[in-house]
Amino acid sequence: MILSIGFTLLLSSAGLSFVRTATPHLWVAIAMGATGIGLGFILNNVNIFGQEIAGRERFGITTALLQSTRMVGGMLGTSIVGTIVARTISVLGAPVSAQWLPRFDDPRILVDEALRDTLLGDLGHAGLDASALFDAARDALVQSIHIGTMLTAVAALVAALLARRIAHITFRKVGTSAVKPEGPPAH
Repeated sequence: MILSIGFTLLLSSAGLSFVRTATPHLWVAIAMGATGIGLGFILNNVNIFGQEIAGRERFGITTALLQSTRMVGGMLGTSIVGTIVARTISVLGAPVSAQWLPRFDDPRILVDEALRDTLLGDLGHAGLDASALFDAARDALVQSIHIGTMLTAVAALVAALLARRIAHITFRKVGTSAVKPEGPPAH
């Protein structure tokens, strides 16, 4: 039940996919808060439930497996969103010559004032519409983040549906079964 609630709250990350400049900050804060609370419900409870299901004799293996899986998932998620960002920014290749394209490959130009001002100055001196190119790069990054948050919501939906299939767990004293049996007892 706790995992289902967590994954359902994580679905609020879909709301972040539709954030625009005109979106009230309160709505963004609510979506981010619900996403964070959902992660709080999920992360620690996955460890606890996994350890309880596996039992004392497999406690270390279960903990290591869960931590490794979380680390690999984080790396895959970061790589996927990074690939989306790189691919979306590379669309700028049509209006930007090969000489300038590598400067747009670094998303830091969108947040680092010194890099941005240097790039805008260099583009302006070259006779290019620097502000239009910069706005296109910013839009590409925002679009990539929206795609990433939507993928998170899809993964949360799948996980919420799968979490409902997990047997109800009751915590008992050491030496007794942790998983509540399904159906009537056998005679």
